[in-house]
Amino acid sequence: MKNSITTISALLMVAGQMLAQNETDALRYSQIGFGGTARSSSMAGAFGALGADFSSLSSNPGGLGLYRTSEFSITPLANYQSTTSTYAGTPSDAQQMNLNMGNLGIVFAKNIDKESNKSGWKFLQFGVGFNRLADYNAQTTISGVSPTSQLDVYRDQANGYYPTDLDPFSTGMAFNTYLLDTIPGTGGNQYKNPLAPGDKVNQYKSITTSGGYDEWVFSVGGNYENKLFLGGSIGLPTINYHENTSYLETAVPGNTSTFSSMQYNQSLATSGTGVNFKIGAIYKPLEFLRVGLAFHSKTWMSMSDSWNASMASSFSGADEWKSSTAYSPDGSYNYSLTTPGRIIGSLGLIVGKYGMIDVDYEYVDYTQASLSSADAGAFDDANKAIKTNFTRTGNIRVGGELKLRPMSIRLGYAYYGSPYSTAGNNDGGRNCITGGLGFRHKRVFVDLAYVLTMSQSNYYLYDASYMTTTGPAVNSSSTSTYMLTVGLKFDNKPRERRQRRVPPPRPW
Repeated sequence: MKNSITTISALLMVAGQMLAQNETDALRYSQIGFGGTARSSSMAGAFGALGADFSSLSSNPGGLGLYRTSEFSITPLANYQSTTSTYAGTPSDAQQMNLNMGNLGIVFAKNIDKESNKSGWKFLQFGVGFNRLADYNAQTTISGVSPTSQLDVYRDQANGYYPTDLDPFSTGMAFNTYLLDTIPGTGGNQYKNPLAPGDKVNQYKSITTSGGYDEWVFSVGGNYENKLFLGGSIGLPTINYHENTSYLETAVPGNTSTFSSMQYNQSLATSGTGVNFKIGAIYKPLEFLRVGLAFHSKTWMSMSDSWNASMASSFSGADEWKSSTAYSPDGSYNYSLTTPGRIIGSLGLIVGKYGMIDVDYEYVDYTQASLSSADAGAFDDANKAIKTNFTRTGNIRVGGELKLRPMSIRLGYAYYGSPYSTAGNNDGGRNCITGGLGFRHKRVFVDLAYVLTMSQSNYYLYDASYMTTTGPAVNSSSTSTYMLTVGLKFDNKPRERRQRRVPPPRPW
């Protein structure tokens, strides 16, 4: 009975230690960016006081109130992601390319400005569709030589547990592949690994991620006296995230032990659905000036993880017979995630028929993220880490459009502040440089956008306390996003049925 209780506890512990279900993943799903249409993205998402763009339904729904005609838009996109990792003085490069959909939506606008309408409301709007707000497609490789090993971590994690009680997703597999062994005379719950004092290992890790954060929006808006534009959205976000990692250690020439290599492979799949609410307003005090304000509620997500792992070892010389492979059971866990709300303030200038400029400031408190489940206390450590490691921050977006009818030229810049309370080298901030072109002809519009996103962060292959000599890997990432929006404006008024003209009778 004791062993069963210990095994259940170990499984719950693993649920909190896996690649998901911890503070790192709470942050991943709390960090969203600008997305949606190519027009908005080419201006770095700085559209909070401009409106009349489908992306505003996910940022400032008050922008819906500026629509005067109905509109349909669709935005395919391509991402090219590149990461350079430097670990123990060794650089490694990795790239990945993928195709996705950035936006699909339709807005209906109804003119209610009639003589019988004395309320002051000019237009009512309704919009439905989705915007992609985060993309998780990436490839990272890390390599270098280290005097410490993942096996040192496994050894210390295993100490105090009998072999039947070891974690089936890590230390249990290490024991079953002879990468851990009990020390004779210690009672059967103290361990050693096959490395000899002074041995070093080549370390290599490959991380491939895919998926995205898409938000379906259902929005209503209104135009009051052509001065005040209001809107509200119900957001239904969906998360799909997949991560495959392969970690390899091999012996360095000159080692004295028979250890040759160990490889640990892990696969993780996360899915989630949720709900949030947004309200926004844009006010036009002067013909050339617009002021925007939007409030986003927290997002409440229902999450589900599934994972499995395998481990393989190889030895040389007299111990070559120990070479073997072990497999974990399939793990799964359901839990809840709450991500922080946001406040966005915007200022827009309309330069006649020549163009416009917008500045957005977004406030986010990442300490408001939290994890929970039916297992009381399962996420106490993760939630404590969220409060300790993260902080509140501000994001700034600036964009402009120059109109050269029927063409438009657009530029933008965005900075997303670090979510970490003590940044150091692990800055976590993101810089975005954007640009694009637009074409309008009657009811058809085509927009192109290019977005370059750059970031730098630290990555620890295992527990940081074991990596004081090498330090973390420093990952410098850049993503080039190419977007194309095709849209059609249309009048949704019912057509009047044309009466057939009857010719007059012929005279006799």
